[in-house]
Amino acid sequence: MYAIIFLFMVVTQAPSLLLISSLGPGINQGVTHLLTQIMATVIILSISAKVPLYKFFNKIERELLLKLLIFSVAGIILSIFFYYNFQYTTSYVVYFVLVILIVLIGLYQTLKKIFFYTNKVPMQLHDIKNMLMGMYISLYNTSDISEARKEMDKVLDLIGISISMEKVDINDYRENILSFIDQKKSSSAKKELPFICNICYYEHNTKVSFSVILYILGVLLDNAIESGTRKAIIIDISVIEESLYISVANEYRGKSGDDFNKMFQEKYSTKEEGHSRGYGLPNLSKVVSDYGGEILLKEEYNKEQNCNYLIITIVIRA
Repeated sequence: MYAIIFLFMVVTQAPSLLLISSLGPGINQGVTHLLTQIMATVIILSISAKVPLYKFFNKIERELLLKLLIFSVAGIILSIFFYYNFQYTTSYVVYFVLVILIVLIGLYQTLKKIFFYTNKVPMQLHDIKNMLMGMYISLYNTSDISEARKEMDKVLDLIGISISMEKVDINDYRENILSFIDQKKSSSAKKELPFICNICYYEHNTKVSFSVILYILGVLLDNAIESGTRKAIIIDISVIEESLYISVANEYRGKSGDDFNKMFQEKYSTKEEGHSRGYGLPNLSKVVSDYGGEILLKEEYNKEQNCNYLIITIVIRA
């Protein structure tokens, strides 16, 4: 992306500079460069009006592009500065190496994340679509449940998802939900986080399947675990035939007064920096809406944990 933008600027400015230089050979060099920038800007704005260049920027997160730009410019400026002002002393060499090393590490980390978003994620999504189609046909092609489970294990292994449920019991939905919660906790970077669970699964919900219930719970748990909370995550679930109630609460430090208005917008998140952000809750909102449910948001002070908590509740009625 950075290379595309850079080449686009070069290709635009080079002909502009040649054109202005040929038209006015007596023009001051500084004025020539200024006119070149003005002409290049007009050309780029004109093209942008016809071509949706913003789609390129949406391929990766804007802050990643900004980081890449900062580290690249910093590296170029530092290299030029040290080249023209270099002194062959031990302290100067050490300082130069340290600064360049910091810039290169930052640039490497940013590029690695960009390649993840632009290469690995689309590849995984493409594979998942094909594998789910194959899995769908495979499940309808066999009546042997053990064979179906083996097929599912192979699919998960191929897309790099590691699941090691210690306990999954047939028809014991409450215990299976607890196993799912344990799996989410053990696969996270914060295995020491305490979970307070109240799971009541009385009967099948007529509207929402068990797999969708786990999907909803998984999104809420991801959001809570990756929020940076150091306090207990509180989970409350009640499932009966006529209604579904799922509530997940975590320690909350609001970013701004309109957090609740932005929370279900794409690319906005309450999570810590460094996590894949901004898609889980918007996607969940669409799913809940398709089922005719509602999402309730509340912030309240938790006396036991001695801090404010964000409570996200999903309610779906048959």
